Amino acid sequence: MSVDVGVLIVGAGLSGSAALARLLRAAPRERVLVVDEGGDPANGTGAEAARVVLRASDRTATTLDPWWTDRRLGGAANLWYGQISRFEPIDFASLAFPGEGGSVARSRPWPIDRAALDPFYDFVETLLSPVSAAPALNPGARLPEGWTARRRVGRAERAIHEALAAGGWEPHAGATCLGGHAWAAAPIDPVTLAPLRSGGPADHARNPVWHTRRATEGATRATLWVGARVLSVAPRGDDLEVRVERADGVARVRARAIVLACGVLETVALLRRSGLTHPRLGRDFTFTTEATAYVATDLRRCASATELAIARMAAISTKGLYAPSVPGLVKGGKISAYDARGFEGDARHERKIRAATGSDPDLLSPASRLTVKLSFKGESVAWEGKRIAPPEPTAIDGAEHVLDYTPHPHDRRLVARVRAAFAEIAALFPGGRVIASSDNVDGRDRSSAHLHGGAICGTCAAAAVTDRDCALFAEPRLFVADASIMPSSGATNSSLTAMANAARVADAVAARL
Repeated sequence: MSVDVGVLIVGAGLSGSAALARLLRAAPRERVLVVDEGGDPANGTGAEAARVVLRASDRTATTLDPWWTDRRLGGAANLWYGQISRFEPIDFASLAFPGEGGSVARSRPWPIDRAALDPFYDFVETLLSPVSAAPALNPGARLPEGWTARRRVGRAERAIHEALAAGGWEPHAGATCLGGHAWAAAPIDPVTLAPLRSGGPADHARNPVWHTRRATEGATRATLWVGARVLSVAPRGDDLEVRVERADGVARVRARAIVLACGVLETVALLRRSGLTHPRLGRDFTFTTEATAYVATDLRRCASATELAIARMAAISTKGLYAPSVPGLVKGGKISAYDARGFEGDARHERKIRAATGSDPDLLSPASRLTVKLSFKGESVAWEGKRIAPPEPTAIDGAEHVLDYTPHPHDRRLVARVRAAFAEIAALFPGGRVIASSDNVDGRDRSSAHLHGGAICGTCAAAAVTDRDCALFAEPRLFVADASIMPSSGATNSSLTAMANAARVADAVAARL
């Protein structure tokens, strides 16, 4: 089977969907093919998840949870309820991070700034149609055009907001959507608060995958192949030839341009399989620094159906750890706060507490009292100690991806400051006390979900894999549109930024065509 297209997009997840939506507008005459390893778009099932192994500096190995590389339609990425965040201007700059023995690690600057990405943030947010409780919590707050105000506010949500405000943490209500597989964690409609009647990512209009399916169903200009895996990419004259493994055999696709949006690990692996190597390929890799704490309080908790529905999506966030608000901290991030039992459900909440405390049942807070979950997302320093390892004969048996991960000293300093902040916030609640906490500073905490780097963008071919438009320096017809291009992790959830940049890349593809 042989197919000729204008543009091939590899991956129908958050970044691929954003790239397709923008490309259909920017290049209206081009035929586009989207290829995704996920299975039936009606239920999102797909191939078995890849086995990812993390190798620490002492060479001990940990197998990460399969959902990191889930192969359902759209992949494993999420825009969690309450977690739509733009990067701040400082996230795009080069910063110095003191190391050990007087050493300094300097983050690589982005070749663009926040102003260049703002129009694409607007585009993606319009696509997602976010919902926010900000006007109900902050009288006078105005939402951007296209957003919807949630009028109902939960008692726990308001109590958390008031406590953070009293402590000077400048809280704000997080924006909610159904991006990626967030529906699986909390299947609640953010407007009506009713349970969702179906459970697939392609079934809800606030999900980018829904837009991809709608644009490709019965269309001649845009097509979606599911359950298909790209084996390799190679230049063939004026085009690029791609070998795609399908259920009915291997297809050959010739494309004028290719957009890789298949996720950090698979993008790096595909470039290596195709011989499109670079000295920095697989380098500059990071997880977002994450830490979690559970705060028991003496506040009485309401468990009505409405309260539980709101708790599944409500997040009150603060960016109070951003420099220069904390003396001596180069850059931190934000803390989000939830009704822990409402968001996780009783059984999952109790499993998490027991896992974090060594199965100590005495630390469980009663279900009648509010337990607040504090979730920190912050800067992770990319340096030579973190990388996606190249294939090697001695690789761990059965591992599709091996990550070498040694934390930078600043990562540890940041988490120490965050733990102190958790205690400060706990003290704002009546009877507040931290009963359990964890972090991913060593990379092993399986709650981490934000991966970055491996094919970073920059202005110099010696120091970056892709250019300002995220095209490979070695092959300018091949673009990368997922978090692989991020020179830094930023100091907040990165999914929205990855989507906004994918839309920007689509414009660059259209211009080059």
